[in-house]
Amino acid sequence: MAEIEQVMRGSFRVMIKLGMLDPPEMVPYSKIKDGPEPWTRDENKLLARQVTQEAVVLLKNQNNLLPLDSPKLKSIAVVGQRSNDVAWDWL
Repeated sequence: MAEIEQVMRGSFRVMIKLGMLDPPEMVPYSKIKDGPEPWTRDENKLLARQVTQEAVVLLKNQNNLLPLDSPKLKSIAVVGQRSNDVAWDWL
């Protein structure tokens, strides 16, 4: 419970600083409108698709090892540039 509260506290802190919990008329950023939202533009959708496609990892199922059998599994190695990073927002 303490971990959940700590994560929620951080999330709410950001939301408060961004004014996400305030009515739009109180948030100075809500008046800024210089075009469509970036995530709706076709060029950004194409870029997101390209990044996603390039980030896909294909695992070779040599000797029918996949899916992994957890009772038989003793250890597993995670390698790569970001192998030490924990992405909590993906949970």
